[in-house]
Amino acid sequence: MAAKADDSVERGSPAPTADQVAGFLRRNPGFLLQYPDLATVLQAPDRFAESGHDGAGVIDLQRYMVERLRSDMDQVQVRNARLIDTSRENLVGQRRIHEGVLAMLGAGSFEQLIEVVTTDLAIHLDIDVVSICIESAKKLPEAPLRHSLMIMDEGMVDDVMGVGIECVLRDAGVAAPDRELVFGAGAGLIDSDALLRIQPHPSTPQGILALGSREPDKFSPDQGTELLLFLARCFELCLRTWVFGRALE
Repeated sequence: MAAKADDSVERGSPAPTADQVAGFLRRNPGFLLQYPDLATVLQAPDRFAESGHDGAGVIDLQRYMVERLRSDMDQVQVRNARLIDTSRENLVGQRRIHEGVLAMLGAGSFEQLIEVVTTDLAIHLDIDVVSICIESAKKLPEAPLRHSLMIMDEGMVDDVMGVGIECVLRDAGVAAPDRELVFGAGAGLIDSDALLRIQPHPSTPQGILALGSREPDKFSPDQGTELLLFLARCFELCLRTWVFGRALE
């Protein structure tokens, strides 16, 4: 039967003696873990109090509680510092994504959109390489294809990313044998990358917006993907506006 941690004593039951309480605590060393509030109400002996003994074997409970509180405070401070750092990183990432989207929206032509994405976007996102891969790509103009886009065979997007997967994040610890296929000559610079599925319209070829960084942990599988997917959806809308919009109306 679990012990009761209240101040009352059942009517007719004698109060436990000090030795009984001490014995119970020795047999149940985790008692204060079950009732941590008792640590705040217990009166600790002063470490210099006269005890009538030579001091041998005296346990400084007050010092123990102070050290425990200090340890708890240190842990709280560490957690708070990590939370603040994470919040700052998220705000910086959000600002960079927004800057990249505004740059895409400001493009005055299809050619300028491709230039913004493959060149300026790397600066806005503080990464090293941005690549646009398109399957078959028969409906896209020929001129920009020869210079700025990677052409993939049909089905290659699913082979690289997996069927139905919208975002793949890979750090230096994840094997990436397809980087040369996705990034071309820039593959040698990359230690981590983000692959984002793009398809401006169900009737058009699908592709990959690939972001690569020489930093080994710039992208990693445990990161959030919401902002990156937002970037991909905005790019899809820009592509549809400049290339497919009027033809598909």
